[in-house]
Formats: sequence, structure tokens, C-alpha cells
Amino acid sequence: MDDKICMVTGATSGIGRVTAATLAALGAEVLLVGRNPERTQAAVDAIRSATPAAEVHPLLADLRDLEQVRSLAAAVRERWPRLDVLVNNAGAFFPRRKVLPPGVEQTFLVNHL
Repeated sequence: MDDKICMVTGATSGIGRVTAATLAALGAEVLLVGRNPERTQAAVDAIRSATPAAEVHPLLADLRDLEQVRSLAAAVRERWPRLDVLVNNAGAFFPRRKVLPPGVEQTFLVNHL
């Protein structure tokens, strides 16, 4: 995975965190996306501790908010020349139906848009 740029959403725990750590250990530059600043930084720190040479970058975005998704995409395009791998791991289940701007149910926003 040397010279590959990989972005992993939902990377602060579980499968996303293990995926990000594995990609970093294999030599990829990893863009680690989370919505909580502390958890995102903790995941980055853990990966850097396990793989000191890892190139891991924390990026924040709540995927329920399309403006944040657009800002994330713009920031990635501005800073990196390409994206070789996208692991769209973020997913959520909310027990109550809630419609968020732009009029889309939040589970659908996170899991599909």
C-alpha cells in the first residue's frame, strides 16, 4: 500500500479503526474521518503509537450533515492530489425516525448519502 492515499470514514472504533490501522501498517497514508474530535485524535494517536512511521491524518465530519460532507471533500481535494481508496465504513442506526436538513432521514444520510 506504499504511496496509496486511503480515506476511512467511521474510523474511530470497531471495523473502521482496525481498517485504518491495518492500512497504515501496510504503508498507506490514511485519512481518518470521525465526527468526535477527541475520539478521532485518540484513534490517530493509537495508530501512530502502534506504527510510528504511519502517516495518519485526522479529519472531522458528521456525515449526517451534507455541508460537512462537502467541506470534507473540498479539504481532501485541496490537500491531497488523489484518493486511491475510500472505505465508506461510517454507519448508524437510530431507534427513532428523525428528518434532518435537507429533508432526509438521518439513518439514510449517514448510511447512503
